Amino acid sequence: MEQPSIFEEHFATAFQVRRRRLLPVFLKVYIWIGFLILLGCLIALLFTIGAGLLKHHHYKRRDSGWLEIVELSVGLGLITIFFTAVAGLWFEAKWAIRYNWVLGGILFASFLFVIGISFNDWTGTDLSELSLPWAVAIPYYVMLNKIQYRWEHVAVSKREALFATPMK
Repeated sequence: MEQPSIFEEHFATAFQVRRRRLLPVFLKVYIWIGFLILLGCLIALLFTIGAGLLKHHHYKRRDSGWLEIVELSVGLGLITIFFTAVAGLWFEAKWAIRYNWVLGGILFASFLFVIGISFNDWTGTDLSELSLPWAVAIPYYVMLNKIQYRWEHVAVSKREALFATPMK
């Protein structure tokens, strides 16, 4: 009868850290809230499509409705982009944190653009209205920053752990 050795195939995979274990509980809550918000947006978008079809059929409009199609396509594209960011983290994709950083940079640039447009004398926009999303997003990006190195260089996904090649 053979004794197990440290040089067996499973020794290399026994101490690998899963990426999902690196996620703090608070970040998991953020991810699930993101899933729920995106699901709500998708349902609202589907209701909008249905209402548009009913309106189009009821009034027998002759126009093609191309503007509605463009609006719905942009909405579906945004939902897809944000879903990719949240699902990439939940399903342990190696690129997920960098994707979230790029998305955050784009959102921050668009935020600065909106501030530049909306702070005129004729608009009554208050900075507190515009900064509320960032009060929610800053802890999210701080948590991502804390786990980024281990996520990309140390941890593995479930698929990588299952199909890891043993060290030779």
